[in-house]
Amino acid sequence: MKLGSNHTTVYRHLQQLGKVPKLGKRVPHELSEVNRKSRVEICYFLHIRDLTSPFLDRFVTGDEKWIFYKNVKVLLSIWWDCKGIIHFELLPTNATINAQVYCQQLERLNAALKKKRPVLVNGRGVVFHQDNARPHTAKITSQKIEELGWEKIPHPPYSPDLAPLDYHLFHSLQNHLDGLTHTSHEEVETDISEFFSSKPKEFFSRGIKKLDGEKS
Repeated sequence: MKLGSNHTTVYRHLQQLGKVPKLGKRVPHELSEVNRKSRVEICYFLHIRDLTSPFLDRFVTGDEKWIFYKNVKVLLSIWWDCKGIIHFELLPTNATINAQVYCQQLERLNAALKKKRPVLVNGRGVVFHQDNARPHTAKITSQKIEELGWEKIPHPPYSPDLAPLDYHLFHSLQNHLDGLTHTSHEEVETDISEFFSSKPKEFFSRGIKKLDGEKS
């Protein structure tokens, strides 16, 4: 009731976050043996990959976050790297993302990369990271990423601690949003834009470099 959403919607998003019901609470998904093995293998691969050919300065990551105001929710999609925000957009009220919408967003991200990070697009190459949400792993999404010429790196299952948006950017953004009262979609967008602009470059660099304990 407080979120202005029905039970089915809340339940679905809790599932997407990897939460499971246990003892009357929602807790992080308990990793299976296959999940654990996959996580270790992927983390080891990424560590060796960065040692042999450092990629964090080419690392572009993105995800989505619900923003609430006046019993309305809007979905924020954002992509960033160690230099700052590359592209973000707020979807229409209560709109969600499917694979088709996500592919359209990737096209707009690519346009922003060409403008803001031409060195990556034209030479060094984008190392692209996303979590395992269904729109991100759909066949047409994989085809779009391949078409754009980005190197997609794997994400271990149920691993928010390896997603810089979850443990760094979204955490800071939520602290900023807590206690604020927005009255319109435009006001939310302006406030988020000003929040990102207020952050120094070191804030973004620090969030990415936390992926490598030796450099953080």
